[in-house]
Amino acid sequence: MYLFDSSHVWHVAKSGSDTNGGHAQQYPISLASDAKLTIQAAVNVASDGDKIVIWPGTYSESVDATSKQLHLVGTSRENCVIQIVQIGSNSSLANLSVVVPATVANAAMLINTKDNIVIENCFFETLREEQAGYGCLRIDDSSNIVIRNSYINASGYGIRAFDSGVVLEGCWIKSTARFTYQNAAGLYFTNSAGKLDRQVLAVDCKFILDRNYSISSTATASIVAVDQTNRVFTVEGDASGTFSQGDKVFVVLSAGNDGQYTVSGVEYDNEEEQSEVTVSESIPDGTADGQLGKSSTEPAHGVLCNGFGTFNNCVVYAGGGSYTASDVKGVTVLTDKRMLLNCCSIFTEENHASATAYDVYNEGTIVAVGSIYEANKVSGTVVQGGSGWAEGVNAEVDKAITDASVDKAVKMLMNKAVQNKVTGSIQYYGDGGQTVILTHTPSESQTEITRMPS
Repeated sequence: MYLFDSSHVWHVAKSGSDTNGGHAQQYPISLASDAKLTIQAAVNVASDGDKIVIWPGTYSESVDATSKQLHLVGTSRENCVIQIVQIGSNSSLANLSVVVPATVANAAMLINTKDNIVIENCFFETLREEQAGYGCLRIDDSSNIVIRNSYINASGYGIRAFDSGVVLEGCWIKSTARFTYQNAAGLYFTNSAGKLDRQVLAVDCKFILDRNYSISSTATASIVAVDQTNRVFTVEGDASGTFSQGDKVFVVLSAGNDGQYTVSGVEYDNEEEQSEVTVSESIPDGTADGQLGKSSTEPAHGVLCNGFGTFNNCVVYAGGGSYTASDVKGVTVLTDKRMLLNCCSIFTEENHASATAYDVYNEGTIVAVGSIYEANKVSGTVVQGGSGWAEGVNAEVDKAITDASVDKAVKMLMNKAVQNKVTGSIQYYGDGGQTVILTHTPSESQTEITRMPS
């Protein structure tokens, strides 16, 4: 990597400096004297097609490489950590972790109107979900986005793809759905009119929705102070219209107060523009952090299809905890949308008495071939293999087999054939004249000779 470094390979290291040239001047490389200190500094001086090698360390920066065609490569996925990244068309990202802290409301990676991007062996995580519904990975109006062997762990949407062509291979995508905006999901994708060629293909992937409790993004406030003695959470803004006495609320993303509480009173301080929310339960930790919110009433999904997708050899799990009364759904297909499930396994479970678990929730068209799910956990109709789309696929397969048989017959007639004078059997040879591909033994009667395969 470094012995033959050219002007097209750049290095970034925590021991480097942005005043360094960025290229390896000797082997082994001296990171202190050669490498840049920040990724953005390397991006700024790099040219289209260049590679940026990122050495171990935590880089608390938001990297914007959208205007160039670059290849960002970490030397270790576990040890090369950045905060937020955006790359341009004809670019790639490999062997990196992108972790967005709870104090930052944003996607780990945003791909917007880009094409031909490859992401491989990366880890993405968001500890707080942006209220406008960003996913951990958000992909908008883009095509040929390939994500391989990557792990995504989100507090809201895992991947949210709008009008984009996305291929997922060997990925592990999980959402805890702690924040829900409309419908939380491990994967949510949509196609609008004129974008139907941009679909989602998932192969050998696992989609997990594991929700213990979930708060609504439209009924949430940031905690700015904690009074353990009087059992008070102080939150930003006027919460008197959001929380009422008797409400069941949750704290999430805190150091030690995550869980469910019962509101016993709310008082708004107009001068401070803050509200004191008193709860019935004791507060275990005095740290002023986290979010206070109402339980979400929105369903959560392993995979939510508002477009067109094909899933092959995938596993989908959606589970709900005892705190949240909204439904969980393994695979959901919305009205007029379509999805093909081939050799997929779908499992759901719900632990709240008022909630329902659906393996499949279908308002559009789902074709399932060799897939596993519980029939009593299905809403709507699932078309089994052999009809609908599957019938069309089978017809194409049959045609291919027929064409192959016709081609074989033509070869038998045109190529070498040898008949044994003693037994009468005829051996037909392949193109090379050495391999027997079929043997026939004539059967004679008074008026005809019939050749039967043997």
